[in-house]
Amino acid sequence: MEKFTIIDLMDTELPEVHFVVKEVLPMGLCILASQPKLGKSWFALELCLAVSGGHNFLNRATQTSQVLYLALEDSANRLQSRVKTMWADRQHPFGFNVWLKALPIMGGLIPELEKHIQSHPDTKLVVLDTLQKVRGEAKRGEGIYGFDYREIGYLKEFADKHKLCLLLVHHLRKMKDDDIFNMLSGSNGILGCADTTIILTKDKRTDSQIHMNLTGRDTSYQEYVLTRDPKTMRLNVDNETLAKDVVSDIDNFLADPLANFLFELLQEFGQWKGTASELCRLCCVRSGYHVQESSNPLAMSKRLNNIAEQLDQFFNIEYIKPSSAGGKAGRVHTFRLRNAVIPEQPCLIPI
Repeated sequence: MEKFTIIDLMDTELPEVHFVVKEVLPMGLCILASQPKLGKSWFALELCLAVSGGHNFLNRATQTSQVLYLALEDSANRLQSRVKTMWADRQHPFGFNVWLKALPIMGGLIPELEKHIQSHPDTKLVVLDTLQKVRGEAKRGEGIYGFDYREIGYLKEFADKHKLCLLLVHHLRKMKDDDIFNMLSGSNGILGCADTTIILTKDKRTDSQIHMNLTGRDTSYQEYVLTRDPKTMRLNVDNETLAKDVVSDIDNFLADPLANFLFELLQEFGQWKGTASELCRLCCVRSGYHVQESSNPLAMSKRLNNIAEQLDQFFNIEYIKPSSAGGKAGRVHTFRLRNAVIPEQPCLIPI
């Protein structure tokens, strides 16, 4: 789907965005950057081990898959030592592949990655540590923005083509900036290509807490305070900070217009089935709430997927997601109020 009208777009049920780390790391091109010696490679290694082994990362569920880790600044000895430290209490995962050398971006890297994906099609995470090790040279007369955008653009095309997450480990400038994302080394061409950007910083090098700032096209802006277990070197999300965020999320969700509309609808009928377009029209006709997504079926589908767990937890609503193949009738969303008495003949709800 490359050329279409806006009407075609809004009437099309598109597949949802998949996350390697739920709500944190979606498919696409991701930049991970920090100050020197802050633990970027430890972060990358733990991420790869968690995804390939099916473990949580940063208190979030991961999509278990094969991974490829280009540890271009490490030796086999150092990598072995780090895995022994970080994963001593866990089984070493299958499907974790490592390269210690790689060709430049414009000098054969992409074809080599293509060969790897052909032989390992279940790979959903590729980590390139570090980006600088595969950079080439600018063309004659090419500015730094054009050079950055051209090279990083090739990597993004690869990630999008194979629907995987390609994480590039990068550096920050020494110069401070009010906008932390402006501290990314290089031009805005790098930031412009990235779907997701993660920045790790410390107030002082001796501090135990690491500040993580995340922004992206397919995820909301997020901030975390992380600490590192000195024995395993694994990261922990600061519980006090996380608790405050969760309380805030609960308060916001209980007042959510879409959730309240669905709850009132199911209080009356017990269950409802229909497409996202039908739910949008139903919101417009019956809802006393201002449901922002009611004019956009695609936004409605994404929103329903994002709030499925909260609907069940706080409103006792079971949401059955539609299958990828919806047929002529479209992809059908199903909602049931748990413990409700469902009539044998479903009620027809006027739209």
